[in-house]
Amino acid sequence: MIFRTSLVMSLLTLLTLAESRVIKDELKPLHRPCCFGSAKVKHGKPALTLPRCCFQLICNDGKFEKRYIGKPGNTSCCELDGVLYPEGYEMPTCLPLVCENGEWHFLERVRDCCSMCTVYNDPHLVTFDNHTYDWHGACNYTITQNDFTYTPDVAVYSDFGRCWGCASCLTTTTFRNDPHTIITLYADSVFDFMVNGSPYTVPESGIHSVWSSDGPRPVLAWRRRNCVILVGSTWLVLHHCHHRLDIWAHPSHTGSLDGLCGHFNFYLHDDFTDRFSIVHKLDAYPREFPLTWKTKDQTNQDCNHHEITAGCPAIGNPCRADSAQMDEYTARCKTVLLPVVRNNPDLHHHIGSCAFDLCMMYRSGVTDVDSWLQTLVTTVEDTAHLLLGRDAFEDVIIPARLASSTVTVLTTILHKEVVTSMVTSLTDGFSTVLVFYDYGDAAVISTPTMDFFPSYDYDYSLVTSTSNTLAYYDDSTVVSPLAHSSYDYDDSSVQPNTVLSLR
Repeated sequence: MIFRTSLVMSLLTLLTLAESRVIKDELKPLHRPCCFGSAKVKHGKPALTLPRCCFQLICNDGKFEKRYIGKPGNTSCCELDGVLYPEGYEMPTCLPLVCENGEWHFLERVRDCCSMCTVYNDPHLVTFDNHTYDWHGACNYTITQNDFTYTPDVAVYSDFGRCWGCASCLTTTTFRNDPHTIITLYADSVFDFMVNGSPYTVPESGIHSVWSSDGPRPVLAWRRRNCVILVGSTWLVLHHCHHRLDIWAHPSHTGSLDGLCGHFNFYLHDDFTDRFSIVHKLDAYPREFPLTWKTKDQTNQDCNHHEITAGCPAIGNPCRADSAQMDEYTARCKTVLLPVVRNNPDLHHHIGSCAFDLCMMYRSGVTDVDSWLQTLVTTVEDTAHLLLGRDAFEDVIIPARLASSTVTVLTTILHKEVVTSMVTSLTDGFSTVLVFYDYGDAAVISTPTMDFFPSYDYDYSLVTSTSNTLAYYDDSTVVSPLAHSSYDYDDSSVQPNTVLSLR
């Protein structure tokens, strides 16, 4: 009897607690949405935003309230993700933006303490913490994301497709700024992409929020040279070019980003942290680490089972050139890239990757190498302009080869001053770089050399300003002006093996 009484009392106590929870839930205030035309606006969200007037209508528990930035009458605010920012506000993103006259403007610099990850060509990768490696799988991978699951809130994914035999190249990239903003980028159409399944074209000028069929999304986009820049409300920044992707991570992302870009925490040695939190040894050609970052969304069905497609292994170095050939490829890459990368250590990895790419192209029978080199220089320049500043250097031009098999006489006009004709002999070796200075009626030419940092023999007696860089190959002279100068060529009367000189 005592047991039954105790049991009944326990049940009554549980029933009372349950009823009290129901009452509390019923008393919990529920914020009502607002009706705005035919749409419903959630509590706390704007129904109307007028940046030019620094004014918003905000839904507050079923009623609208006016909200001004500053005092009523203020004008020229900027907007992102439904938030208004006043004139002069500087957004603390990795590529900082400032609000001026109601429009966002890029401040032409990269914020200190932000880290850049790069994925380019076939593909070469540089992690946020600056480890360089190659991965030649042909699947869809997580480039970076904010957790270890297959369904993160914030992520960047890329599809790699076969190119140049057993290498692989970027084809499409997906930027998941948030679960409701999915942007799909294409390597062959940089300024045209999809936003939540709706086509979007980046305007030719200005910085704008991207749009989908359901309105503006919390990502800003603009064109810069041959690329598009995307700044998300999560503060990830993408710089997307033809077969190249740069991503900047903000210091606030420290410890929260993983993927092929590595574990971002300003510490190199745990970069190869896989999806299961296992840290792998750093390697130039890793094995297990990249495989764990395959996604569940694969267009190549072979990727659902293994990592070998069309007889090409993803693992290891597919280049089979010997050391002499690689030296030759490296020398050619130095010739075209040194004027771009200069003394910036963050850009010198492009020379080694360029040599690898030449190896893969020659192996697969590609003949239009000069055209590819011009594209490569343009691609590296696009990123260098962001890192070094718009005015750090002038565009580099790689002209077509000439018919000469020995030497070339050239006459050039620089800075509206006529420089005397120069006779250049072809030297042993694959390529070299010549530098000369313009001082009115003569020129000084460097001693041809194959060294990475050439030692020059100059007559500085009358030099007043730096002019151009000339590059030539041992089978025909190629002139590569940094400025837009016109050259006339005439090798009809020049004898072979003429020494480097002025005349």
